[in-house]
Amino acid sequence: MDPGRHVHGGGGPRVLALGWTGAGALAPFGVFLLVYGTLLWTGAVDGGFEGHAGWVVAVAYGGFSAYGLALGRATRTYQLATRRLCGHCVPPGRPA
Repeated sequence: MDPGRHVHGGGGPRVLALGWTGAGALAPFGVFLLVYGTLLWTGAVDGGFEGHAGWVVAVAYGGFSAYGLALGRATRTYQLATRRLCGHCVPPGRPA
């Protein structure tokens, strides 16, 4: 993308709020379940997921943390790509 151009339209602040909220909820939730699943897998704790093997909990639910981090990265990339350029960032002769 041309650094002197910004994207018009889109969801604006609402989209960013949803993205940051989702990333903030998924990343810690996934880390918690990754740790809990690992403890289940090693036999350090039992209970809660009797129908699943511990590695399933660690891998499947731990993936939420990766999804949360990816969502945070995508939200930040969108935020930077759609921001308005300030007067100091605009090259001479280009509209802000």
